[in-house]
Amino acid sequence: MKHKLQKLAAEEGASAVITAIMLSFLLGMASLTIDIGMSYAEASAIQNVADAVALSLGQCLPVEDNAAAIAGVVALADEYAEKNGYTGLTAEDIVFGDLVEGRYRSLTINLSKTTPTYLAKIIGVEEITSRKSATVSAVPAGSLVGCVPVGISAHAYQTAIETGIKEHVVFKEGGGGGENGFFGYIVIDGSNGNARALLDTFKYGYDGEVCVGDIYPVAKGNKASVAKEGVNYRMSLCTHFPGDGGCNYLHYVEDCPRVMTFMIYDFMDFNTVRVKGFSAFVLEYSENEDEIQGSFIELNVAHTSYTSDIDGGIYTYRLTG
Repeated sequence: MKHKLQKLAAEEGASAVITAIMLSFLLGMASLTIDIGMSYAEASAIQNVADAVALSLGQCLPVEDNAAAIAGVVALADEYAEKNGYTGLTAEDIVFGDLVEGRYRSLTINLSKTTPTYLAKIIGVEEITSRKSATVSAVPAGSLVGCVPVGISAHAYQTAIETGIKEHVVFKEGGGGGENGFFGYIVIDGSNGNARALLDTFKYGYDGEVCVGDIYPVAKGNKASVAKEGVNYRMSLCTHFPGDGGCNYLHYVEDCPRVMTFMIYDFMDFNTVRVKGFSAFVLEYSENEDEIQGSFIELNVAHTSYTSDIDGGIYTYRLTG
């Protein structure tokens, strides 16, 4: 009888040890699960901050490859991060990529946050670090507000770019005798394409949205005066860089009237065109009234859901990673 009691006591002792071990294990797993859940919530919040900061910096793309421009982006990133509740962002948290013709076309924001555990300390896990990133890229804009009723063919644009003709480019109405390409007047405002309507849209830009894929009629008749009057009007309104004659391709203010955005298109037939993309000029004076002269520039416009397959130098931005 005594032997049986001793055996029973031993078994009960072993069961107690096993139970204690199992309870410790279950408590540890439960603790870790709770802390992992909290860490997941932190990671989600960090990802939201990274996305928000990246999208806010999209308006800066493309970024010049110089110290001042990069420092400006870093300062903005820190400002946007703090507004979203994240402190301690450094220059090392921003990685620039896609350097094209002296400008970065994308950047990545890398954020991390280390949070102490609470219950998981029981099993020796003192802290959990969450790391998240977001990449924003400049992409050719596929829609635009403010276009002038002028466009050039995709072929003419590609020829100019491939031959390196980006400055002091001359476009002649109907091709003329010009070497640099054709421009035509496009009726984008729903009017009948008369000279007065075209001139008004040239002066002030079209207040509607023009999108890649849109189809428009070509204006008929002699419109030689539109370019002359429209260019002179826009040129006269520039008040920037007075010591240097105003805005030019070396220095310009993006919303200056001399900065003109226009369509790149393909002909569907002799009377209609389909929009393929967009480009921008800083206008220059020309003595001939049937010409538009200027230098190609790059612009960044507000976020749009439309993109273009033609890189005309006007960019919007996207989260790409």
